[in-house]
Amino acid sequence: MKLFKFFSHPLLLILLFCAILISGQSFGGFYLMYLVMALPGGAGFSIIAAIGIGLIMFNLLKFKRAKHYRIEAIVNIIGACLLLLSLIMFFYNDKNNYNQQTFYQVVPLLTIMLFIIITVCFVIDNVINLSFSHSERSLKT
Repeated sequence: MKLFKFFSHPLLLILLFCAILISGQSFGGFYLMYLVMALPGGAGFSIIAAIGIGLIMFNLLKFKRAKHYRIEAIVNIIGACLLLLSLIMFFYNDKNNYNQQTFYQVVPLLTIMLFIIITVCFVIDNVINLSFSHSERSLKT
């Protein structure tokens, strides 16, 4: 159970999201680099990623993983979905297939798969917290 709690930690999710390796035709790097470079230009995937990271960090700082409030779990799930949407938009909008090498090289593919596994653990943990907070409220009334 402690291992699941470790894998569902919000900071681990954000760190892995930023550390996803992207392999391009001439150069590659961490996904954070692509986000930072695209944010001033107003790229949709970078704005969505910034909102997702902001929601998860706001929850972490506000509630400190108290897991007593339904809104905390809902906002965490929305934040994780925004992170996934950012990645999907990044690769889907790559019309010239510039970053498709990411899916043919082992290490970048492993970072994406690890991020997806951590995201699934994070969402499952929040769904469990959402269902428990709902059942606790119904018992109190």
